[in-house]
Amino acid sequence: MSEPNAEQPQGLTVPAVWVGLEDVPISFANQFIGQMDDRCEVVLSLGQVLAPVLMGTAEQQQEQAQNIPFVQVKPIARVSLSTARIRELVDVLQSTLQNQEKCQQLRKAIEP
Repeated sequence: MSEPNAEQPQGLTVPAVWVGLEDVPISFANQFIGQMDDRCEVVLSLGQVLAPVLMGTAEQQQEQAQNIPFVQVKPIARVSLSTARIRELVDVLQSTLQNQEKCQQLRKAIEP
């Protein structure tokens, strides 16, 4: 194993470029679980649940719903995150939420 070069610049950064992002399908997620692993890192699970199809009259639908023991959650992804990555994710989500709210306000302003 070679020793680090004392002349090598410290803190050298190389930009990250997302390649092929548009080729990855977008999945609908409406269920989330956060768990701790044995290293105290978070495992974040994302999933989707769809309401069961109920047919017939309101009374028939009520009866069908009462006979459903549970609805399945389809897992979409599981990711492990360190504390630093959780903070980064929180920042990204907060920024994205602010952008979404601005976008919605602009849409409302231009809709007839």
